[in-house]
Amino acid sequence: MNQKPVWKYGLNIFGAHVTGVVLALILVMSMVPISDNMIFQVCVGIFVLFLYWSLISGTAWKMGNEDLNRVHFNRMEKNMWRGVQAGLIASIPMFVLDLAIIVLNLFDCGVVSDFGLVVYRVLNMHYMIFINLVTGTQQTLLELAFWKVLVVCLMSLVTVVFAHSGYVLGYKDIVVMDKLMYKNRKNKKK
Repeated sequence: MNQKPVWKYGLNIFGAHVTGVVLALILVMSMVPISDNMIFQVCVGIFVLFLYWSLISGTAWKMGNEDLNRVHFNRMEKNMWRGVQAGLIASIPMFVLDLAIIVLNLFDCGVVSDFGLVVYRVLNMHYMIFINLVTGTQQTLLELAFWKVLVVCLMSLVTVVFAHSGYVLGYKDIVVMDKLMYKNRKNKKK
């Protein structure tokens, strides 16, 4: 069977993740200081997540579409979970960071525990606004309840979900932008 290894797709998705974090850093740092209004900040967070989704799912869409062609020409077997696999591979650095955050929350590691949450927010800028909604005004990991740390760490699964959704859309050859831009002319009465 002639198929590209999943880990290469995982690296591509991780590259899209890094691009998304940099774009989110620029957008969040330029938009959030404009207003302290929570509704405005949530709207910015949703916009940033949409941009992040488009980057991750676009990369995974290409993977799913290529796999669709390989299945049609009997070069590989159908596997709808390749998007999840690639998303999990791309999320390994985020899972390591999540593990570090859990350890820093449980054990007092001095200065590292004090600045751990700030570093975590910066490295996960694409959903920093939602991290702030969960954590509130606490600035250090030791001030956070353990369940809040777990909720924040579960946000890392967003990349896996976005990669899987993009893969499925690509495998089914569904182009979201075409669905948004072009009307279905079959339903028009003549």
